[in-house]
Amino acid sequence: MKTFKQAYTKEIYIVTKGLSVALGVVLANNILSLINTLIDSIIMPTLRPVLKSYFKDHDLVFKTKYITYHLDDLIKAIIKFIVVLLIIFLALKVGIRLNSK
Repeated sequence: MKTFKQAYTKEIYIVTKGLSVALGVVLANNILSLINTLIDSIIMPTLRPVLKSYFKDHDLVFKTKYITYHLDDLIKAIIKFIVVLLIIFLALKVGIRLNSK
């Protein structure tokens, strides 16, 4: 006769992994929202005057004959990418350190 633990170990493992993935998705979504708010309300308003003085254009738009580049959006996307990459790197580093102990 199987014990409760032996009978339901696989099901408990599957449910636990599913909950871990769901929690990870919710946490990642909230962190991304926090990053967006941080960049939109603190970092970009600080950088915008510097960029405007450098480009001497109030819209931060670079136009060629056929294409218009919005530098404000490009810089914001690059900063978001770097911040998310840094957070993922730090999370992996902490996870590896905790897992190795």
